[in-house]
Formats: sequence, structure tokens, C-alpha cells
Amino acid sequence: MTPTDFVNKFLNHFGAPQAADAKGFVDDYKAALAGTEPGILREAMDRLLNAHTYRNWPTIGECRQMIAAVAAERERLAAVAQRRTQAEVEPETTPEQ
Repeated sequence: MTPTDFVNKFLNHFGAPQAADAKGFVDDYKAALAGTEPGILREAMDRLLNAHTYRNWPTIGECRQMIAAVAAERERLAAVAQRRTQAEVEPETTPEQ
């Protein structure tokens, strides 16, 4: 998912933003989301759509918090997977007596 896809999804769900400068509003979201991994954007979008209970757009801050939460969870899961892989490759040894 790209920042443009992300914003288009908001347009579909919440309609055009109620802002004096709607294009500038949308551009601010795209800029705030730029550089985010597509898979993280997609998961953050899914979570936002499931959690957001208002008809207005989630704020840029809410989006960035969700993106950070998804990224942190992925990092944690990757670290757990790495530890498991290392444990399988390097089984614990007991000192010989």
C-alpha cells in the first residue's frame, strides 16, 4: 500500500476532508506517510478502519501512532523468531562433569 492508496481508502470510507484546503490536507497525509513500508501501511490502515469510530478522518497523529505500533510489533515478533531459530540451531549444552 502506498501513501496515495492509504489516503484513497480514507476518501472512500470517510469522504472528502472538511478542510478549507482539501488538496493541502490530503498532501499533508501523504507526506506524513511517505517512506513507510507498504505492508506496515496496509496493516495500520486495517487496524485504523476497525478501531476508528467517528465519521471524520483519523488524525495524522493517530495514523503515525498506529504505524509505530505495527512496526514495533513486527520488530518484536521478528526478534522472537530470531531467538527461536538460534535456539534450534544452537541447542543448549550442559557442561560435562
